[in-house]
Amino acid sequence: MKLFWKLFFCIISVTAVAFCVSGHMLVYTSFHSALNKESKRIAGVNAAFASSFEIAAEKMYNRKMLEEKEAVGLVLSISFSEMPDMIQLVIRDQEEKVLYQKTKQFPTPDTALKDHAKEELVAYTIKEETGQYYLHAASVISVGKWKYYVESISEITSVFEQKKDQYRIYRNCMCGLIVSVSGVIFFLAVWILRPIRKLSQAAQDIGNGDYTKRIPVCGTDEVNELAKKFNWMMEKLEQNMLELKEYAKRQEEFVGSFSHEMKTPLTSIIGYSDMLRSRQMTEEERMLYGDYILRQGKRLEKLSARMLELIVMEKKDIRMQRVNLKNFLETIQEELRPVLQEREIVLEVKADETYLMAEPVLLKSVFLNLIDNSKKAIEKNGKICIESKKVPGFIRISVWDNGKGISPKDIKRVTESFYMADKSRKYENEGVGLGLSICKKVLEFHGADMEIESTEGKETRITISFKE
Repeated sequence: MKLFWKLFFCIISVTAVAFCVSGHMLVYTSFHSALNKESKRIAGVNAAFASSFEIAAEKMYNRKMLEEKEAVGLVLSISFSEMPDMIQLVIRDQEEKVLYQKTKQFPTPDTALKDHAKEELVAYTIKEETGQYYLHAASVISVGKWKYYVESISEITSVFEQKKDQYRIYRNCMCGLIVSVSGVIFFLAVWILRPIRKLSQAAQDIGNGDYTKRIPVCGTDEVNELAKKFNWMMEKLEQNMLELKEYAKRQEEFVGSFSHEMKTPLTSIIGYSDMLRSRQMTEEERMLYGDYILRQGKRLEKLSARMLELIVMEKKDIRMQRVNLKNFLETIQEELRPVLQEREIVLEVKADETYLMAEPVLLKSVFLNLIDNSKKAIEKNGKICIESKKVPGFIRISVWDNGKGISPKDIKRVTESFYMADKSRKYENEGVGLGLSICKKVLEFHGADMEIESTEGKETRITISFKE
């Protein structure tokens, strides 16, 4: 059963039971209150008449037992306004002889009441005969040394009829209430469960692949809070899905680029090897083809090494050390001086006595890659400058060169694997397009940022910011 119908039937059931119990208690209490009130009134009428009869008999017949004629005379002499309420009136002496009876057509009172009347001022009981309800009342009076019983019957059917009317009205009200409450509960349930139905529909849409689905939030109740959490979850899920798609796309591009980078030198190696094996050629041609095979083999070696670096960095647990930045950069300067002098490139280092927490081997790889890129970008009269300085909260190291520069459209992509801004340098300098990608990975491990600024045809500056 759906939640809507569970709520609907539960509320209707609780409402019906509560109304039944409360209505029954109300009618029951009202009926018994009216019955007790009417019973006390009739008992009071019996007691009042008995008192009047006793006073009249004391005045006239206190020395002898009353006879039937005398009792009738006394009854007729009493002026009693509520006499018509008693549809039957019987007066007995202590020997249970009937001295007066109002009517013969109606059954006489229950004689057993006289035993209760001896103990109480007025005794009464309720009986039902032929669909009518009557209250039988009895009281005891004393005249001289004789006792007399005054018994009366009054109709109280109206009290019971009133109870029936109340139950009839109550049933009609209950039916009307249940119908109206059902309508109200139906619309309330529809209104309350609307956000849940929207959640259900949204979940179904998400299952069908629509990750942009959101639930309108228009309140602060629990259901709207759930809708807020659902929307927040979907934003996170959509973000994760986009990141996964982007990651999968990058992986696909990486594999495609790597396959292409492997295929090109391998094709050349296979082609020139086949020529060496199958053709007659001069010694000069053989040396030329062998040199080309050697260069392509070295390029494959470098590609494999760089790939290995990327894989190792993904899994490596880095242990930071305190590095003297000035000594560190000057050591790199001395190592690269001979290579750069061959290309007539000047490497200048400007660094203060600054200490940095880093992994020396990986950090060295960063600067070797950056200097290698600068060297490839410089044609003649080149200069590379490495400068470090402290600014509030950061240590900044910049690598500047006066090479070819990078075009604005290429700056955003130069850190991608296998990407080269200048495709003509790819084979000329035996590059593989992984240098800046490796730099970016190493700097991410160090919690550092890398910013690239370049003027095409003039200069390039790469600034690295380490947190202190």
